[in-house]
Amino acid sequence: MDLIYDAAAKFLVLEQFKYHFVVSQKRKLQVINLNFIDTDFFHIAGLHYLTDIVIPQDRTRTMDEILIKHTISDQANSDFWRNILILIILSEYLISVIREVWLP
Repeated sequence: MDLIYDAAAKFLVLEQFKYHFVVSQKRKLQVINLNFIDTDFFHIAGLHYLTDIVIPQDRTRTMDEILIKHTISDQANSDFWRNILILIILSEYLISVIREVWLP
């Protein structure tokens, strides 16, 4: 399977949960609420850097294309594709860590 598909499929699991963190530093509490929606994946994976190919502006449509076709149209024609592979790998790693640590 394609790396982008693997990362997108794992990202979908994160949408099912909301994360609530309370952190403290020097007796001051900070509340962090974290949630994910399918349109977030576009930027987390660095797809906005693929400026030399046409990607649908509708982020939901882009996510659907990845999940249905297991790839992005014209990704092989992009000169920037190799540059964002590290972002895709890092996003997949981040998703895996969140799933292992915080999901039931």
